[in-house]
Amino acid sequence: MQLGALTSYLQNQPAASSAAPQAPDSATGKDEPKPGDYQFSTRALMVSAVAQEFDVEAIPRDQLGQFQARLQQYGLLQGSNLNAMAVISAGSPTNDAEAGTPTSSVDALQRVTEARQQFELNQTPYSDRQRINQLHTLLQNMKSARAGI
Repeated sequence: MQLGALTSYLQNQPAASSAAPQAPDSATGKDEPKPGDYQFSTRALMVSAVAQEFDVEAIPRDQLGQFQARLQQYGLLQGSNLNAMAVISAGSPTNDAEAGTPTSSVDALQRVTEARQQFELNQTPYSDRQRINQLHTLLQNMKSARAGI
């Protein structure tokens, strides 16, 4: 069944050596991409937008819900992957005084990194590992996007 779908897909793709007419730009030597021609993907733009609003290494505790909502709104985190957010919100503050401080912040990237390091110790199921790894990659991308601001 997959072979049939793949065959159908490949048959509907234009051949690399087709004799299709060339676009006018290709005749003038503009086939090679220039550095200014680079286009960001939609996902990269969404990651950058959230990164401008939230610093993944210092998210205020009272904004964790807004952070999750923004990730959902932009389609960066959805479905069962939302369960991985529990790693961030479930971490306890370092002391009782910090627990009641609304201005204290959470290092989401550090918490997810620590969860990844404890996979074997906690015998984390494979599906949870995948979700945590995806969240880690997203947070790393957000950190990189924020560094470019």
